[in-house]
Amino acid sequence: MILIGFLVSIQFVSCTSREKREIKQMMGRTVRLGGNFIYIDSACVSTKSQHNNEIRVMTILDNNDCYECMFKPILGIELLLSKSNVNADDAEILAFVDSIDSQKAQLVLKSMNLDATIVVDSLNYYKQKNNVNELLYKNRTFIVDSKNRIVFVG
Repeated sequence: MILIGFLVSIQFVSCTSREKREIKQMMGRTVRLGGNFIYIDSACVSTKSQHNNEIRVMTILDNNDCYECMFKPILGIELLLSKSNVNADDAEILAFVDSIDSQKAQLVLKSMNLDATIVVDSLNYYKQKNNVNELLYKNRTFIVDSKNRIVFVG
């Protein structure tokens, strides 16, 4: 029994160490944008980003959920930003999804009072150009600076 506990703890520590190492490798990496995205926010649907904020919080949404459930993590991100020392005009939330009903998404963003921008990437440009691997998918949210370099993963 002690041996099983020891083996389980070694497995847990080794996974944690590997994950920490992979996260460190992601830090400072440049995130590539510029695909044929559709940008949806509560005010408009566009093929060009409406913002160029100094800080961008990027997250990957799971479009298997209902829209309200899918957008709940954005509420948490907005709450964290409001509680931090980050000026709301300096930060932007970009939430990536591969497909979504633009009109319905816009209505839900309005009803939930969300300031985030939903980035629709139907050609999976973002995932391909940024080598979105399992680790990044598990750690769906990260912060990039004005030069699109990752400064925080979590």
